[in-house]
Amino acid sequence: MKKLLILLLTVFLISQHAVYASGAKISDWAMDEVQAAIQIGLVPEEMQCDYQSNMTRAEFTKLSVVFVAHHLNMEIDEAVEWYLCGHVDSSGKPLIFQKDTFADIIESEYEYYIQCANSLGIVNGRGNRIFDPDSFITREEAATMLLRVYFCYGSGVKLNAKSEEIDGFYDAKEISSWADSAVRYLYQWDVMKGVSEGCYAPKEYYTKEQCYITFFRLQQVYSYR
Repeated sequence: MKKLLILLLTVFLISQHAVYASGAKISDWAMDEVQAAIQIGLVPEEMQCDYQSNMTRAEFTKLSVVFVAHHLNMEIDEAVEWYLCGHVDSSGKPLIFQKDTFADIIESEYEYYIQCANSLGIVNGRGNRIFDPDSFITREEAATMLLRVYFCYGSGVKLNAKSEEIDGFYDAKEISSWADSAVRYLYQWDVMKGVSEGCYAPKEYYTKEQCYITFFRLQQVYSYR
């Protein structure tokens, strides 16, 4: 019996260490909203780990198209087709699925999601057919892409005036001009606030738990509009 208890304790400690080592632990401040996002189906099962690690561009594409499809209550391919059929490009031509835009995602597990997100106008490349799927996303980049996600289903909704509260952050001047509008709208909607009182940290990397929380909050924003 004693040996059995020791064996069980050893297995328990090993399993606990494995959970900790994998980064599966969710930060206390993020626990409720991350679990809520998982519960309503916004986070694929294979991405329910490494919560405190940084979000990559490829991972974000999967979350974004899963979110759009979930919101529209469609399969991903149906949601993308629905969007393409209802929009045109700057010259007035119907949008088409962007399949061969990037050369560095071939045979990637995220290839289809990147193609979908690019077709939906959520993400762009780095130029020269490079998407750079494994690089991390900054908070201001996340804000920009989250607003584009919103436009996939909320483009007909009138946006309110952009929040001026952002100017109260001591690092507000560090926000890139191309991200300014998105940062202000998402702040106003309570989707993405600062990392602490007085600090927005636009250049700081965007973690998985932050990502799951902001998608959950974006889902709530739309429900009020």
